[in-house]
Amino acid sequence: GFAVHRNLQGEGIGQVVLRTLVDAAFQRGGDEVMVHAPCSIERFYLREGFTPWGEQFLEAGIAYVEMHKPL
Repeated sequence: GFAVHRNLQGEGIGQVVLRTLVDAAFQRGGDEVMVHAPCSIERFYLREGFTPWGEQFLEAGIAYVEMHKPL
């Protein structure tokens, strides 16, 4: 996982980091990327082409959803 400091959110940094990681997975021959996305930022992952998979779950008191993106 990764995080962007609250003061820098909305600057496109998270998008650059995520796209770089997805590209690295593609370059390694992967056919799909899976993340545990905090439900509070699910829309961020939806905009990047990820699809929710299964039910929400809790980790350390935070709601997450598994999301997948084909490469």
